[in-house]
Order: sequence, then structure tokens, then C-alpha cells
Amino acid sequence: AATHPTARVAGETTYMGDSSDDLFDDDEHDAAGLLAACERFGFSDLLHEAPMPQSPSDYASLLASSPEALNLGRGELGDHGLALLSSALTVPPRGASVRSLDIERNGLTAEGAKSLAGALRAGAVPSLEVLSLTHNAIGGDGF
Repeated sequence: AATHPTARVAGETTYMGDSSDDLFDDDEHDAAGLLAACERFGFSDLLHEAPMPQSPSDYASLLASSPEALNLGRGELGDHGLALLSSALTVPPRGASVRSLDIERNGLTAEGAKSLAGALRAGAVPSLEVLSLTHNAIGGDGF
């Protein structure tokens, strides 16, 4: 049997590799191939990660390009950083384009989650479709 690169999507295994409508071409089974395939299908903006912002102006700069996806997961955002991000998102139109926000594994607690919840209640990110908060110690008081 042939081996295929796999991708896990919502708990299901998707095989990519042997038909003409596959995500990858035959020569694209490495990191460079993944980048080429993502650019071909219009997903390149999801692959570029920005350095972790450190100040309010960093967050404003990050949002100035109207990103659809913010990947700040697996970082050192913490509650203070999430409060800065939440504040930056509330200044129109900064959060208007954001559809996906990944802030998993950032050492967040209920305090940080409350600042984000306040921004979301205020309509700061009207197009948000995906919010990833996994592997944080938010608890029931956070939302």
C-alpha cells in the first residue's frame, strides 16, 4: 500500500497525495511544498506568524494590516498581553477583519479571559469565527 502524508482535521484523517485534485502535487510533500500548496489555494496569510507583541503600539501595528488570522498561540501572551490585545481590538476598525484568533497555550487565567470577553461583548471582532483558547487555566470565572 502507498503511504500518504496526512493531516488531522476535526479528528478525522484526510489523505493528500494521489489524485489530480489533491492539495499537494507529487513533488510537494515537504515544508516548501506545503507553503507552495497553501499559496496556490490562497491560505498563505494563515502561515505567517508575527513575533509576540510587547506593547500597545505593537498590537496596533499588528492589526494595521487587517489580518484575517491572528496566530498568537504557544507564546507568552499572558493576561497582561491579552488585555493589551483586547484593548487594541476595540479601536475601530482594527478588529473588523479578524476571523480567527489563536491564543492557546499562553498562560491565560480568568483575568485575561475577562478582558477578551469584554472586547467581544463590545463588538470588537464582529467577523470572528474561530477562537482557540485551549490549554490555558481560564476556569469557569473567565467567561
